[in-house]
Amino acid sequence: MASKKGRGLLITLLVGIGGFVAGLLAAPKSGKQTRDEVVKDTKKVAETTEDAVETVIDKVTDVLKRSEQAIASAKESFNKTPGKKK
Repeated sequence: MASKKGRGLLITLLVGIGGFVAGLLAAPKSGKQTRDEVVKDTKKVAETTEDAVETVIDKVTDVLKRSEQAIASAKESFNKTPGKKK
C-alpha cells in the first residue's frame, strides 16, 4: 500500500515538473519574469518534497516503534514459556 502511495507521489511530482517545463516553453516571458516564476515554483516543489519526506519519516518511525514493541512482547512470551531451558 505504501509503495502505491510513493509511486503516486513520484508520478504527481514528475507530471508537475513536466507541466512547468511545458508552460515555460509554450508561453515565454521576460527573463526576470521567468526567473521569478522558476523561484516561486521551485519553492513550491521544495515544500511539497519536504512534506512528503516528513510523512515518510513519521511512518518509518511508527513502524520501528511497533516492531520494537512486537519484539519485546515476543521475548517476554518466550521467556514465560514453560519448560524453557535457561
